[in-house]
Amino acid sequence: MAANADRTTKLGRNDPCSCGSQKKYKNCCMGSNSVSRVFPNVSQVQISAILDSAYFNFHHGQLQQAEQLCRQVLHVSSKNFEAMHLLGLLSQHANQWPVAEAWLTKALEIDPNNAEAHCNLATVKESLGKLNDARRHFERAIKLDSVMIPALNNYASFLHKHDRNYQKSKSLYEKVLKIDPNFTMGLFNLSNLYKDMGNTDLCKDCLHKAYALDSSNAEIVYALGNVLFDEAKFNDAIEHYQRAVSLAPDFAMAHNGLGIAFKKLSNIESAVKHNIQAKSNLPSQIDYHTGAFLTMQYSANIDEATLNHHYDIFRNIFEVPRQSTWMANALQKSENRPLNIGYVSADFRFHAVSAFMMPVIKHHKHEKFKLYAYYNNQYKDVITERYIELFDSWHDCALMSDEDLAKKIREDNIDILVDLSGYTIGNRILTFMLKPAPLQISWMGYLGTLGLKCFDYRITDQWLEPTSAHITHEKPYVMPKLWYTYAPCFKTPDLINSPSVAVKNTPALQNGYITFGCTNNINKVTHEVIGLWSDILLKIPNSKLLLVVEEIQILHDSIKQEFASQGVDSDKLVLLAYKNDNHFELYHHVDLILDPFPYNGGTTTCDGLWMGVPFVSLEGNTVRSRMGLTLANNLGYPEWVCKNKEDYVKQATQMVKDIKQLNELRLSLRQKMEKSALMDAQVFTQDYEFALQQMWSAR
Repeated sequence: MAANADRTTKLGRNDPCSCGSQKKYKNCCMGSNSVSRVFPNVSQVQISAILDSAYFNFHHGQLQQAEQLCRQVLHVSSKNFEAMHLLGLLSQHANQWPVAEAWLTKALEIDPNNAEAHCNLATVKESLGKLNDARRHFERAIKLDSVMIPALNNYASFLHKHDRNYQKSKSLYEKVLKIDPNFTMGLFNLSNLYKDMGNTDLCKDCLHKAYALDSSNAEIVYALGNVLFDEAKFNDAIEHYQRAVSLAPDFAMAHNGLGIAFKKLSNIESAVKHNIQAKSNLPSQIDYHTGAFLTMQYSANIDEATLNHHYDIFRNIFEVPRQSTWMANALQKSENRPLNIGYVSADFRFHAVSAFMMPVIKHHKHEKFKLYAYYNNQYKDVITERYIELFDSWHDCALMSDEDLAKKIREDNIDILVDLSGYTIGNRILTFMLKPAPLQISWMGYLGTLGLKCFDYRITDQWLEPTSAHITHEKPYVMPKLWYTYAPCFKTPDLINSPSVAVKNTPALQNGYITFGCTNNINKVTHEVIGLWSDILLKIPNSKLLLVVEEIQILHDSIKQEFASQGVDSDKLVLLAYKNDNHFELYHHVDLILDPFPYNGGTTTCDGLWMGVPFVSLEGNTVRSRMGLTLANNLGYPEWVCKNKEDYVKQATQMVKDIKQLNELRLSLRQKMEKSALMDAQVFTQDYEFALQQMWSAR
């Protein structure tokens, strides 16, 4: 935030107070009891002196005293720009964005040509997601003061983050550094820009220049950690992040960096700790909240009550202030037109979501439903092109603000808006918080409640939904069979007819040993999971475990060390990279899938089943830990899902005892799956469309 440089004179405790009372400062405005005094007849000199004291208190962290002094000034001078402006800064400092917005707006009504106030209001507008307003105030500030470093620097950061206008952002940073070559934050921000532009050398060059100027700057140390992280030097990155935290304990970005790095190494509990700290230290940063939610999904130590506590914090910060924008009344659908259904996603492409959404979009009845896509991604592939053909209306919205996207959805007269992302990367959760459609549904991308009142329903099924009562703001809509339908998704569509994806004999027949496997994100393979899987590997000496891990040595070493601590030698581990061109081939090497917990496999398990590979799973009491349960019951193999860890080990060892029987199951599984509810897209879509009509009628 910009600061008033004219009001930073330091007063000693025994100096005469600047308010003109002729008392010592410690006995006057420094004390909280004296600042509430109201002078009925004060001069401009006295008002200025009181404001001096207010700014002094502000700069020295005595925020309550500063606020009291400002309100004292407004009591006798109701249109005092300085008091209003400082109250705006105080509210901004406390992350009270709507209050800050109100004060700064009032201040600008008094002095509309104050560049500093425009700069501060722009920052507040940005935090509120009002990007068009923020852009306008940044530009106004720069027009009023073309060499104002905070305005130039903050606007460059805005253009980088929101508009991805790298060239204009770069020119503004260069202007800042021309004004002040030793402005370390300008070098720091320019390094981040170069990083996103893919120019690693210039990124490092800027960082090292900044570090030479200020080696104790926590943000610069943190940025150097980011460079190390990108070079896959995760332990070194963690050391830098930890040093940044030691320099600035409340540094949210460094805590977030630690969360990401620890998660990369599957140290989930440490990741959760730092993710929570990050969002606590900087609650206005929405990505820190959503990142924490995603990491908490992997933790066996996070229960539903804890998750809901964090959802409530999130909702109060982001949703509650936006509820005033909600539509007062639900739209009344004309009987002469179909329901307008809007789908919002960043994953209309080769992505796990497409394995479940493509069959639904294909089978939607367009005479009853008009389909609108709001695609929050600039990347497109052959899958995207197929979606574009299937939707009635297609909108690329990655560069649209939340307000503009909400406005577009309202203009399209959307009846039901469906979120396919939840808190995953590429979500538009802030758009949904603006409630642009009368009926909003959460589905697919995120498991369980989102903890928000802007969603009316969440799609689920009888197996997926926990039997115990749990808090959910959305009403669960229980589908008659299961909560999705599946069809294998191929990066190259004609691969479905390739011999490479034909079901083959179980590999144990040729290998002479059993290969257990898990192709899930390695973050799901936590310490607890490794402990249980190690028991299975030790009970079956002639066995191996296949895991999908990036080709990064430190990740391989970390996994091997974890298993070694459980008594499992590294020669029992098969660590393979994900096959982007045809990941289905991985299942040719697996005899039995071991489902992780508490976050079960979803798409990966379905892909494995289609390739003929059965699985064993552990039933939990959260949605994320019951995906195996709904798959097994809909396929007709409820015994594959176990109530406890001991039964999990027994079931896994029992299923691989008879290799001939295992092979017979493998060769029949695809046909059973294709005939089951799991792949009956036509019936599922009929059930889903009926659900949409029911939810609409009940609104």
